Amino acid sequence: MQSSIALNFHGIGRPGRALEAGEERYWIDSATFRAIIECVAGARGRGGDVLVTFDDGNASDIEIAAPELARHGITASFFPLAGRLGAAGSLTAPDLRALRAAGHEIGSHGFDHVDWRRLDDEGRARELDRARAALEDATGAAIRSAAVPFGRYDRRVLAALARRGYLTVLTSDGGRFRGAPRLVPRNSVGRDMTAAAVAAMLAAEESAVRRARRAAAMLAKRLR
Repeated sequence: MQSSIALNFHGIGRPGRALEAGEERYWIDSATFRAIIECVAGARGRGGDVLVTFDDGNASDIEIAAPELARHGITASFFPLAGRLGAAGSLTAPDLRALRAAGHEIGSHGFDHVDWRRLDDEGRARELDRARAALEDATGAAIRSAAVPFGRYDRRVLAALARRGYLTVLTSDGGRFRGAPRLVPRNSVGRDMTAAAVAAMLAAEESAVRRARRAAAMLAKRLR
C-alpha cells in the first residue's frame, strides 16, 4: 500500500494579530508557501498522496492559502480555533463557509488553543463540545475531525474525542502513514524550511527504523 504524507501550515505572510510565544517560527512568507504548494502539486501529479492542513484559523488561510490552492486544484483541511472566529487577523464564519463551498474540509482545533491533556470536565466541554458547536453553527456542517493543539495528546484526550464521535485526530508526530488511520501524523512546516527541503520530504519514503521509532513514540503517548 502506498504511503501518504500530511503537511501542516499555520500562518502565511504578515500576522494580523499578536502571536503567542514561539508561534512566529511557524509563520512562513508568501513566496515560500507558493513554492511549497508547487511542490505538492508536482508530487500529486506524480501519484503521491499529499494531505494539506492548516491550524489556528488565521486570516491568511482565506487571503493567501485558498487562492493558491485553487490555482492548483488542491483541497485542504482547515482547523480553526472557535474562540478566535471573527477576531482581528483570524477567519470569520463567512470565511469558513467560503472554504467549505470551495471543497475544503473544516475541522476543530478547539476553542482557546490550550493543552487538551490539562483539561478538567469544564475545559473539555469548552474545547471539545462548545468549540465544535460553534464551528458547526458557522459552517452549517458536521465537524468530524480534530487537530490536537501543540501536538500534545494522551489516552485521555483520545478517549474524550472518541466518546464525542470525532472520527479523525490529527497530530504533529511527523512521518508518513498508510491507509486511513484514526490518528494521522502531520509534518509541521516552519519558517526555517525551504521548498527544496519539503520537496525532498515528499519524495523520500520513511525508513523502517524511523517508522518503527515513530510508531513506538505514538504508542507511548496513547498509553499515558
